[in-house]
Amino acid sequence: MKKIVLIIFIIIVVVFAFVLMTNSQDSVKDAINDIAGSDTRVFSKTCINEFNELYAVNKADLTQCSSAIRAGSFAGTEPTPKENNVVLIFDASGSMAGKVGDERKIDMAKKAVEDFVAQLSGTNIQVSVVVYGHKGDNTDANKKASCAGIEELYTFGSADGAKMERTLKSFEPTGWTPIADALEKAYAILKPYNTDTYNNSIVLISDGIETCDGDPVAVVQSMEERGLSVTANVIGFDVDDEAAEQLNAIAENGNGSYFSAASQSELDFALQKQIDFMKKFDYRMQRVSENLQDINSATELHFGCVKAIEVERAKILLDIYADERVTKECAEQVDAMYSEKYEEVQQSLWNSFNAMVKDFKQKS
Repeated sequence: MKKIVLIIFIIIVVVFAFVLMTNSQDSVKDAINDIAGSDTRVFSKTCINEFNELYAVNKADLTQCSSAIRAGSFAGTEPTPKENNVVLIFDASGSMAGKVGDERKIDMAKKAVEDFVAQLSGTNIQVSVVVYGHKGDNTDANKKASCAGIEELYTFGSADGAKMERTLKSFEPTGWTPIADALEKAYAILKPYNTDTYNNSIVLISDGIETCDGDPVAVVQSMEERGLSVTANVIGFDVDDEAAEQLNAIAENGNGSYFSAASQSELDFALQKQIDFMKKFDYRMQRVSENLQDINSATELHFGCVKAIEVERAKILLDIYADERVTKECAEQVDAMYSEKYEEVQQSLWNSFNAMVKDFKQKS
């Protein structure tokens, strides 16, 4: 009987101990969960504080990165006009006696040039006419004399319609085609005017290639190297493929444009483009120059700001992971918060820069 009572007592004790232990474990779990929940709330707040402290210490100065960039020194005021100088090189070689339709090419070219000069009257455009091919003839015996016969028949000065008419009547097409030496003549005429107050142009009208053993492409290439800033535009009048290729190369290497003409109207149009270019050149180019300076300024400032934000990022990452100024528990969260801030600032800088460049371009 005593054994039975003892066994029952032991069973009761074991059951009580099991219940007590289970309750204790649940209580411990609850306590841990409470602590963890409390730590999570404190942890989040702590990390935000650590981020704010870190950002305040390392934040880059970006106050000059938007509104401080100047809005462009060109405000729409007309710049002081520059003087435009143009040397017109006129091909009077024997081939210009050929016809397009019922008219001689030389007569069509003379008419186009006469109209061209008439439109320059009263402008600030100074003009000169250099003629080649009007001396000697196109025989081998007279090649040397013809190739050397390059003249400035209309002396550099203001446009005078009557004077130009007399000049154009004074020559006929007879000889060879010394384009390279004619370009050298134009260079010599314009060289004294190579200053900031002048825009210099050469307009070559020709119906064929160089035939006097010169290299016209090399000549125009060398002009800038020899101290002359000039635009060489070329009009190929009723030319074949070989001539078109060389004349186009002259224009390309002379910072100019090539125009092909096969009729009176096309020749007139090509010369009209020269007038339009010269009349607009000083205003447009000065305005573009001003705005390019502003874009360069904005670009330099933009990259300076980008560099500043990159330095800021490097310092913050260094403080987070290398110098451990942020607790290990907060490191990833602070990194994430800063990465978000970094992306916002970087995008803001980029948007500001693009807006300013767009504004500058609209003024050009």
